[in-house]
Amino acid sequence: MPNDRNMQILLIEDHALVRGLIANHLRGQFEQCEIIEADSLAKLLTLAHKIAEVKLAIVDLELPDGNAIEWIEGAASQYPELRVIVLSSVNQDVILYRALRCGVAGFVHKSDDLDLLQTAIKAVLGGAGFFSPNIQKMRAAMSAHPDFFAKILSEREQAVLRCIAQGLSVPEIASVLGVSENAIRKHHHAVMGKLGIHNDQELTLYAVRKGFVQPHPGRSVN
Repeated sequence: MPNDRNMQILLIEDHALVRGLIANHLRGQFEQCEIIEADSLAKLLTLAHKIAEVKLAIVDLELPDGNAIEWIEGAASQYPELRVIVLSSVNQDVILYRALRCGVAGFVHKSDDLDLLQTAIKAVLGGAGFFSPNIQKMRAAMSAHPDFFAKILSEREQAVLRCIAQGLSVPEIASVLGVSENAIRKHHHAVMGKLGIHNDQELTLYAVRKGFVQPHPGRSVN
């Protein structure tokens, strides 16, 4: 485990109260460590020069200016020594799936207690991984569900679904994905058939519920 004097911990959490509680807990465990705090993706950009030296990041996924999952995916290649623990209340299939696939070292749900976060930190700093029981249950439920999106939709179909839910037209999707408009129409039809959905409004609601896209402000998803 790194010496406290040399250890830097990146704490990404937008709620000041929660961030303060976690920071105080970390200082109690690692008295001489440096805690680098960020409350948004924009703030992370200003800290790029510091993150290169950080060995541990505790990351809340849902930030005011976007979801941190893409930052984590990029950090895996940009900062190969960085170990990431996700601390989030996320329950959307796609976000959880992406977080687990991008090599995070730990994942603790916000409904878990602080002791589990401490256990995760010790495990990850010791070179192991840690996924709380709540996260393990969610992962098992996804894997066992016959209609889990990753079992029935190809990577390309998932990309088309995401673009449709973002409101892009067929020509725009074709341009983004680098394929023909006819191919996009075929994928579109295949996605609706596999999901048993009959129009783009229902398709968008499905995409928001699963986490392919984030809901617009004021939109409720049933």
